[in-house]
Amino acid sequence: MGLLRTSGWSGNEDQIYENIILEAMFRTRCSIPCIVQSYNSEQNTVECQPAIREKLISEDATVSYSQIPLLLNVPVVFPGNSFFHLKFPIKQGDECLVVFSDLSIDNFWLNGNVQNPVESRRHDLSDGIAIPCNLSLPKVGSNPQYGIEIDADGKFTFRTADGDFTSEQLYKIINSHYHRTSDATGTYESTGPLGV
Repeated sequence: MGLLRTSGWSGNEDQIYENIILEAMFRTRCSIPCIVQSYNSEQNTVECQPAIREKLISEDATVSYSQIPLLLNVPVVFPGNSFFHLKFPIKQGDECLVVFSDLSIDNFWLNGNVQNPVESRRHDLSDGIAIPCNLSLPKVGSNPQYGIEIDADGKFTFRTADGDFTSEQLYKIINSHYHRTSDATGTYESTGPLGV
């Protein structure tokens, strides 16, 4: 029978049923961390490599590991709606979490609104949706070049190309900069440190 995903199909009736259940669970995809290989910003899709290999056990109890195939044309989800959208660059080597739809997403992805599935597949590798994020400890522990962090006290730290600044610093800048009318014509003159 070659390599099996479970410990084998021999044994009593209960063991065989258990192996059938394990095989069905093995084929059901829910989510998996992935490494981005490329990003298509126009289509907003990634090609990504699942970051955890499958464990396979043969009938003679030999263990091996198999790489899950590269996931192609995976739509990327950024937080947003019809009024507001947050988007940021994605590069090779970034991490993401790919979740797998209950049903085929092809028609919905192409057309939006309520659609019929193109196939009867469920929890399939071809129906992944990528959520860009840092999952592994090395990525979580790294300091991103850009971003916004919120601490337990609700204070923001903004990371920019010009350095980091806090919400308190931003508040002081805004409060120390205001305009006044310089004459009856209604022209404005800066009185704050920003010089605008």
